[in-house]
Amino acid sequence: MWMFNIKNYFSRYNPKGIFNPVLFAGFGYAHTFKADAVNPDLFQQLLNEATAAGHNRISDFAYGKSGQIAVNSAMVKTGMQLGFRLGDALDLFLEGQWLILPEFFDRRVGDNMLHDWVFNAQVGFTYKFNERFFYEPLCNKTVYVNQPAIVATRNDCCEDIAATLRRIEDILERRPVVINERERAAPVIPDLENLKVIVHFVIDKWEVRQSEMYKLDEIAKFMAKYPQVRVSISGYADVQTAYPAYNMKLSERRVNEVERILATKYGIDKSRLRKEHYGDTVQPFNVNELNRAVIAFDIP
Repeated sequence: MWMFNIKNYFSRYNPKGIFNPVLFAGFGYAHTFKADAVNPDLFQQLLNEATAAGHNRISDFAYGKSGQIAVNSAMVKTGMQLGFRLGDALDLFLEGQWLILPEFFDRRVGDNMLHDWVFNAQVGFTYKFNERFFYEPLCNKTVYVNQPAIVATRNDCCEDIAATLRRIEDILERRPVVINERERAAPVIPDLENLKVIVHFVIDKWEVRQSEMYKLDEIAKFMAKYPQVRVSISGYADVQTAYPAYNMKLSERRVNEVERILATKYGIDKSRLRKEHYGDTVQPFNVNELNRAVIAFDIP
C-alpha cells in the first residue's frame, strides 16, 4: 500500500497537527464465493475467450460441481483518508475508498462496462495505546561519536548539534569512576591516552549495527596498545521508552553484546572489561535518544 501525506509535502511534519489528509493506493487480491452468474451464457463466452487467449487476463474462474462460479481477481484500491487530531491518544478519520475490479467480477457481463467500480465510505476513530509522543530526530544526517574527538558528518546538520555533542563530552569528563583496591594499586602508565567511545543503539535493540562497529575497533585498538589497562563498559536505555524493569534488562543485553563482540571478534580478555548497566535510572545525555547507548572508557 502506497500512502502520501499531502500536508507534509508542502510543510514540515507536525506531530500535533490537527488535520492530516492522506492519499493511498495499492494492489490486492479478491475472491468471491461460488454462485450462479447473472448471465451464464455470456459469462461462458467470456471464459471461452479467456481460455483461447491463453489466460492472459488477470482473473481465473473456478466452477463447482453445481456449475456455480467463483472468481479470483487482482484489484486496484485507491482513496483518501482525512484525519483529525482530537487529542494525544485519539484521532477521528473520514475515509473514502474506490475498488477497481474486472468487469466480470460481479458475474454480470455484457453491459459494456470495462471494469466494476466499488465505492465505500467509513468513519472511525484511532486510539493510540502506550507511547503517544513523537521522537524528534537529532538531525537529518548521520551523526557519530568517535575517539578522540566527537565528529558530526555533514555540515548541514541541525544547528545545535555541535553544542549537544559538546555537552556529551562534558558529561563524560565529569562522570565519577568507582575503582576497587586492586585497580587503585595498579601502576600508573605514563602518557596514557583517554578512551571515550559511545556506541549507540536503535530503539528497543541491543544488536550492534554495522555502522557502529568501527567504535568497537577503537576500543580494541586502545586495549591492544595498552595491555595493562582495563576498560569499563556501561549500558543505558532511554527513560521515555518501555518501563524500568524492561529497560534494565535491555541495557544489560547491550553491554553483554559489546562484551561478546570484543571477546570473540577481537580476542579481548573478558577480565579486562568491567561491565555495568543502569537501565533508565541514569541518563548520561540531555537528548533522550542518545541514552540508548553503551559507554566505554578506560579505568584509571
